[in-house]
Amino acid sequence: MNKMLASLLLFFLSVGSVSALEIPGKVFYSIKRTGDVVSRDMILDMPEGRKGKIVVRAEGMNFSLEAKKAFTRTKRGQDNFYLATTMKAPDFAGGQKSAMIFKGTYLKGKNVIKYYGDVYSKNIEDENEIDGIEEKEDCLEGYEFKGGFSFESEI
Repeated sequence: MNKMLASLLLFFLSVGSVSALEIPGKVFYSIKRTGDVVSRDMILDMPEGRKGKIVVRAEGMNFSLEAKKAFTRTKRGQDNFYLATTMKAPDFAGGQKSAMIFKGTYLKGKNVIKYYGDVYSKNIEDENEIDGIEEKEDCLEGYEFKGGFSFESEI
């Protein structure tokens, strides 16, 4: 059973292919400026054949986030995955650079697979600030909770 879970997680965290499994879901977060909680329809592109990029993209919009770092941690028998990426706000919104971390886990049954967890972010000056994050004991130090995500697909 552990080998199966480890293999699935390696599949999820692999980097490299053109072909990807599309898993629909939502990313939800609060907008500090307005106090509103919003939910966005997103798609998790999972690499097939253990080669490819892990991408979270907006459904029906030209917006995507490619995982620049992907790693796992195991605690109390649960494998947690971390996807780290960077982004820059549009110039009209201040142009601030930020780093985001998706921290989550998954469940796979005979009928469905689910990926779910939390989203954290912090302002950065340089995209290289996420280098080495996978080696830090507390890789979320300095990050602030922003919201969550949930992706689900029948299998």
